[in-house]
Amino acid sequence: MPITTELPRLTAAAGVLAGYAALCAAVWAGARRCTRARADTTGDDAVASVLVAYASQTGFAESLADEAAQALRAAGLPVRLLPLGQLGADEL
Repeated sequence: MPITTELPRLTAAAGVLAGYAALCAAVWAGARRCTRARADTTGDDAVASVLVAYASQTGFAESLADEAAQALRAAGLPVRLLPLGQLGADEL
């Protein structure tokens, strides 16, 4: 095909590619802003712990909560494991 017929298709493809790159940059910048805002609210040295709460009559929910807490700790997150009866409104 002659270059003159390919030029509109190449221009359209370049426009789509540029639009996609702009969208990716906007999403990346938004995620970065969100991460920075979260770090500003918690402080640089303070890391909020993950609360894993459970209520169990047979012990099964407690064992599931314990497994979840262990997995979170293995991922490097601080975890608090509490039964629902020991939770106060300020901890939620």
